[in-house]
Amino acid sequence: MKVTDNSERTAGCGLISSHKSVSTASLTGIAIAAVCKRLKSSSDRVNLLRKPQEGKDHEGPSLEFSILMSGTHSSPDRNSSSSCTITHHLALNHNTQSNLQAELDQALVHERDPIASSEIVKRLPYYEAVINKALRMHSTASLGLPCIVPEGGLSVSGKMEGTVLSVPSYTIHRVPEVWGHDVEAFRPERWFEQDKAGIQKTFNPFSFGPRACVGKNLVNMELQIFIAIIFRR
Repeated sequence: MKVTDNSERTAGCGLISSHKSVSTASLTGIAIAAVCKRLKSSSDRVNLLRKPQEGKDHEGPSLEFSILMSGTHSSPDRNSSSSCTITHHLALNHNTQSNLQAELDQALVHERDPIASSEIVKRLPYYEAVINKALRMHSTASLGLPCIVPEGGLSVSGKMEGTVLSVPSYTIHRVPEVWGHDVEAFRPERWFEQDKAGIQKTFNPFSFGPRACVGKNLVNMELQIFIAIIFRR
């Protein structure tokens, strides 16, 4: 992977602009315009992702670079699935879509940048409920992580120590006692109506504990920005 410096990348943006104007009427145009704007801006902020890209050891790319690349491959795939799910359900539920757009319009009324600010959209309660609702109904990783029943006589669902068990997210996200009897309905309002302690305990799209998804915050931020770009228009 060739790593170019900032001046080369900025020049590349200039070539794009000189060839034809970058339209923000499409998602591709919005992405190009946003990257070019960021690269042309002066900033003293340290880019923590730059050094791992440049790192190598005697056998080739460093471990840090491999980890970085594996994350860039997995995150877009899962986010594309989640984005399609959210868009699908909002297209089928016009009232929900209208409520979401009203909240976005109010929060972003003074924002001229087509890229919604994550600092703004992450604080919108209904917007968060829409995204969480989609992640509950269609978790990209719906199978639970395997756990071994510990030694000492503990019995889990009749299974004794040493047995490998898991709790699929698909199942726990459809417990009627927590989510209500209309668990298959796309209704974000349930996040404000149901028992919050029960929801926090059973909402598990990224798993829990030390084996939980390390990219949870990145995935949420990307979803928040992307969905806002589409439905604020």
